[in-house]
Amino acid sequence: MYLLLIGVHAIFFFIAYLFWSVLMQGAFILLLIFFILYFSPLFFSQNEKRIDTGVQIPDINISPKQSIIIPLILTYFGIYVLAFTVTRDLGANFSLHLYILLVIYLVFAGYIFAFDWDTVFFRDALRFHLVCSYITIFAQLIYFFLFSGDITSIHILFSVVTIWFSYLFFTFFRDENINIFLSFVLSAIIAIDTAIIYFYPELHIFTLFWITAVLGIAFFEYSPKIRLFFEFIEPTRILLLTTLLAISVLLMFSPFFGYFHFVWFFPIFIVFLYSVHIRYCNYVSYSLATLLLFFLYTYLFFPLLTTPDLLSSLLFIFFFPLCLIGNTYFWEEHYVYDFTILHYGSIGFSFFGSLYSLFFVAWWVWLSLVLACSLFLLAALFLLSYFRFQYR
Repeated sequence: MYLLLIGVHAIFFFIAYLFWSVLMQGAFILLLIFFILYFSPLFFSQNEKRIDTGVQIPDINISPKQSIIIPLILTYFGIYVLAFTVTRDLGANFSLHLYILLVIYLVFAGYIFAFDWDTVFFRDALRFHLVCSYITIFAQLIYFFLFSGDITSIHILFSVVTIWFSYLFFTFFRDENINIFLSFVLSAIIAIDTAIIYFYPELHIFTLFWITAVLGIAFFEYSPKIRLFFEFIEPTRILLLTTLLAISVLLMFSPFFGYFHFVWFFPIFIVFLYSVHIRYCNYVSYSLATLLLFFLYTYLFFPLLTTPDLLSSLLFIFFFPLCLIGNTYFWEEHYVYDFTILHYGSIGFSFFGSLYSLFFVAWWVWLSLVLACSLFLLAALFLLSYFRFQYR
């Protein structure tokens, strides 16, 4: 599972590298460290009932005495080398590679109709072929964005065939390894993104992230109702939520690239993350939802802070935090640290907003007055927070 977490964050780190953004790269490294330390099933769903399937998920055996994994690795590596030898061109090599994998799927289809499925040989061979296909589906997306390649009908056909065989595989072998299934889930989302790029080749990358987020939310909410996911509900939702959290952080940087066409989606994202916390006591979702709330507020009303008007600046810096802390007097927290995160986040927003105003707004002779007003209002926030915690 940790390898999948690292892989998801590596995708976004690589995208940040393409944009030459050191800040985004550092943000994803810190986010990955935070998730590895905190984001585990123990913290994710303590209140959720686990499904006892009565089966033990097997590990993948690579022993030459008990598995054909090693000869499969050598065979597929030979296929890659042969494809490159024939074409000597990246684009043509990629297309030839897809054709070869589709022919192998045809061989598997013939085996399914002619022989018994439930053999170690068939299971190992099909599993390995599916893993190679998942890697190829991800490579399609990298090929499109990094090398400006064209997504053609063969890419779509390959994705459809892979997803169909994956459905058959996980339907028949319900005790399959969790990591293989999570790779299937991630590749299914990427395959849908590839299909979207095929029909809309001029699509902006941040628009694709928004669409991926919508797909992730849909998968997260409806996966418990799909029989295919029953044995892997918890790890699947962990993967989906991790992906959604990473995308939400990435999208907060979209205005810095002159792109912010989907402001309406941030409230949906915020409501979804708050609902995850309410259902599963997930403080990562709760904290990020609070951060998104302040980000959306800042984006919408930031012009109030950039003008040297005392009333406008103080309203921007302190009005929203005062409303949030004041509203906590009228309802009880759902979990023990809900108010703590909300209060500290509000006070931190006002504190950094005050610093920005003092250093980057031309107050001239009014600077000392702005400082005094900021100190008084910060004191008011601390007092409101203090009395709420003392008399709750």
